[in-house]
Amino acid sequence: MTKHSSVRMQQRSIPKIVSEWLAEFGEEKSAGKGCMIVYFSKKSKKLMENALGKRFVQENKKYLSVYEVISSSGAIITAGWRTRRIKNY
Repeated sequence: MTKHSSVRMQQRSIPKIVSEWLAEFGEEKSAGKGCMIVYFSKKSKKLMENALGKRFVQENKKYLSVYEVISSSGAIITAGWRTRRIKNY
């Protein structure tokens, strides 16, 4: 995690545990220039329900719109809240 990403997560009120959930259950998509976007898709939400329980997912629903941008070296560049859907081409 870069210093920039930890500052952004704090500014945007995103707990660090959400980053761990994204690493374990998130879906990756290319963002260009060797970077990847990691986010919660319908498939990853189902995986979370199976692993952690439906009630856990419902109680933490507000954090399922978080995304991260990860560099090709694996460092988290930034994190934020999705306001639009991520298109699958």
